[in-house]
Amino acid sequence: MRNIEKLLQAYPEISDYVIRRRQTRSAEWFFIGDKLDQSRRKEVTYTSVKLFVDDLKGKTRGHAEITIYPTHTPNEIKELLHEAVLSAKLIKNEAYVLPVEKELEFKHDIPENVVETGLEIIDFIFDTAKKAKGDLNSFEVFVNHNTVEFLNKNGLHLNYSTQDCYLEVIVNAKTATQEIELYKEYNFGSLNKESLANQFNALFTEAKDRANAAPTPKLEKADLILSNDNVEALLGVYESSTNAASLYNHMSNFTMGQNIQENAIGDKIEMTMLNALEGSIYNTPIDADGVILKSAKVIENGIFTQAWGDARHACYLNITPTGSLRNVSFKGGSRSIKELEKEDALEVLDFSSFIVDSSTGDFSGEIRLGYVLKNGVKTAISGGSISGNLLALHHQLYLSKETQRSNRFEGPIKLRLCGVSVAGIQ
Repeated sequence: MRNIEKLLQAYPEISDYVIRRRQTRSAEWFFIGDKLDQSRRKEVTYTSVKLFVDDLKGKTRGHAEITIYPTHTPNEIKELLHEAVLSAKLIKNEAYVLPVEKELEFKHDIPENVVETGLEIIDFIFDTAKKAKGDLNSFEVFVNHNTVEFLNKNGLHLNYSTQDCYLEVIVNAKTATQEIELYKEYNFGSLNKESLANQFNALFTEAKDRANAAPTPKLEKADLILSNDNVEALLGVYESSTNAASLYNHMSNFTMGQNIQENAIGDKIEMTMLNALEGSIYNTPIDADGVILKSAKVIENGIFTQAWGDARHACYLNITPTGSLRNVSFKGGSRSIKELEKEDALEVLDFSSFIVDSSTGDFSGEIRLGYVLKNGVKTAISGGSISGNLLALHHQLYLSKETQRSNRFEGPIKLRLCGVSVAGIQ
């Protein structure tokens, strides 16, 4: 890294730079049923460089990024840097500055145990499938241990490590007339057995119920109940709409200080962007620009109190940068899951496609599996679609008391939104 730094310092026009060297050791396993089909281990190293160039009058700033691999020769590295400087000069963003941060105490040094972690996950999958009496078709397990060295022009020099795990799981369910095959992905930094067991059990239940599901009735309007990762996807509207970049680029319907849930009769949103969350793959001390990540309480009792975001857009809005935070926490609501499901509703467990427009609040999805809750009876359904706008309906939004922690998201397990449009097929 010091050699790359010397090359960067040879360019007087480079105003700032960030160098990040990442070494990843990984282990992978692929199972068909309960039989190991293949496994492998690998190690890769690369260095990313982000450089910034200001114009002579200091009114604009451009940047460019390159990736350097161990196979690159010194001459090739010089050529890459030269091209990056030329590219950065072509970008004319409004001028901004990066915070000068040289001191940071960060203890996040994870020992390398990719094989041990992977074997623990494999044992957990088999054990959970056995208890759920589920038909496990196949699955893949990936475990990565990342060692990172960071250096910027201000002299901030860090060494830390992280871990990320990735699963792909396929399960089956059969009836006399058809066989259902479902695919699911999972990401996490460390194995949370309780959380993942709940998600696995839901997947096995989904497969069995999907095989016997009836067509979705034509309900026109209904209260919608969402769970697990669909809750994260929908509540992501608040996350995106409070980001400094969205505010600056007029891609948000919010303004700081606004009561975004005026006249609400449901639960008020409480949202905090976090610099770290147990089990997340995004627990790093700094963002891509070298800004030290700082947690921020963004929405409190339905009021947008503080924007969050990267150094560039924070500078434009004249607010303190929090860095590009990736972890989020939503406070649970006033009702238990049992209470949310007590009255008639359409509960969707899984979509073929769930689309959420974070700038407008519009959402829609094709129902892969859901349940019609009517008079205390739950009936599995499939087909049709739902649609609505979160920002038009969130005055009657109810969040479960029970919360989940899944990778980068902490928040209610389920939510209930009143007045959603339903296009049935029966």
